[in-house]
Amino acid sequence: MNKRKIRQLQKAKAIFKSLDSLFFSLEDGLKKSKRNKVIEIKEVIKDLKENYFLLQEIYHFDEFKLYKWAQEVKKVGKCDICGETENLSAHHLWSKTLHKSLAYQYDNGVCLCNKCHKAFHNKYNIMFQITPKTYEKFKNMCQAQIRLYGVLNYENVL
Repeated sequence: MNKRKIRQLQKAKAIFKSLDSLFFSLEDGLKKSKRNKVIEIKEVIKDLKENYFLLQEIYHFDEFKLYKWAQEVKKVGKCDICGETENLSAHHLWSKTLHKSLAYQYDNGVCLCNKCHKAFHNKYNIMFQITPKTYEKFKNMCQAQIRLYGVLNYENVL
């Protein structure tokens, strides 16, 4: 799992934890409130909890779908650019942020080694630049370098 994903998961966990403490403090405040306010606050808490659990389910379901998608893409077993068979990752051809409907489609992915994947995102780091056309351009540059020098120097690709 890359550092960006870990940070996103940590942020999500922090949000869930802060919501948990909010629920606890609201429930604790109920004991100290007047009777008519208690009913209103209980309803608000109930709605918050329902939305909170729904958010958790959606988040985990999306993470699971993304994991399954990546496993399918990586079944190819080698990097599409350099042929490496170790440290593989799945790359979206169309940005999953801009094209949510394509995020989990098998045809929207290609198997890359971590080095090629990182090099691609270092070169094309803006969401709207992540397209099949830019991927093909990047792949051709890398493979031309491999043909010329017999090895891929990632710094020369950037």
